[in-house]
Formats: sequence, C-alpha cells, structure tokens
Amino acid sequence: MVCGQCGDPLTKVPFIKPTQIFALIVSIAFTAQLLAMLISFNQNQNRPKAKPIFSQQQTKILNE
Repeated sequence: MVCGQCGDPLTKVPFIKPTQIFALIVSIAFTAQLLAMLISFNQNQNRPKAKPIFSQQQTKILNE
C-alpha cells in the first residue's frame, strides 16, 4: 500500500506486539500471587477463633 498524500510505502504494524504479550503474562503472574494471598488472609479472618481449654487445676489457680 502507498500513502495517498506523499506516496511513501505503508507498513503493517501488528496490533499486539510480542513485548506486550510478555508484559501481560508477567503482570498476571504477579497479580495472581497477590490475589491468592489476599483471599487466604480473608479466609483466616473469617475463621472462628478457638477458645483455650483449661483444666480444673488451671481454673483454680486463675480464680485465686
């Protein structure tokens, strides 16, 4: 193809360059780790806390 105004040959430019594909893969890799960490942190926050079990001797000591 040739430019209609100046006559210079036109070159096709790819819509997505290989460097953009590489950057997308790298950003997904880092974002996936962050999302997994946030999801696991959120699940730990929603888990009910276990109450400690005291023996009778320990409760006597605590009550005195």
